[in-house]
Amino acid sequence: MSFLDNFRNDFTTSDNAKSDELLTRYFRNDYNSTKKAILEVSDKLKYTIVNVNDDYKEFLISSSRSEIIISVIAVGYYEMAVDLKINTKYLISMGRGLQEIGKFYAELEKSLNMIRKGKLI
Repeated sequence: MSFLDNFRNDFTTSDNAKSDELLTRYFRNDYNSTKKAILEVSDKLKYTIVNVNDDYKEFLISSSRSEIIISVIAVGYYEMAVDLKINTKYLISMGRGLQEIGKFYAELEKSLNMIRKGKLI
């Protein structure tokens, strides 16, 4: 985490992220089991589910401290990529967005079969 990350309120995961916390996670599950795990983790971490869009495979969840857009990309029938975009509501975030992403991914990894982080080289 760089010094400037202490002041950022938005973080997005991707395949090419420089930070390990911000790498996309790939899971060996179908969409329905991935969706179920995302909804369970959201509930466990005390997020309110604002919107679930099955057409675009996107979820919007919210809490008093942040909002997260979760995108599920079907790489194959049994391979799903999960990306997160978080916006926190802190004056000085102190990298709490990265911590929330880490907690969310850690809980997802307990429920789903993780294949890898980031793209294949």
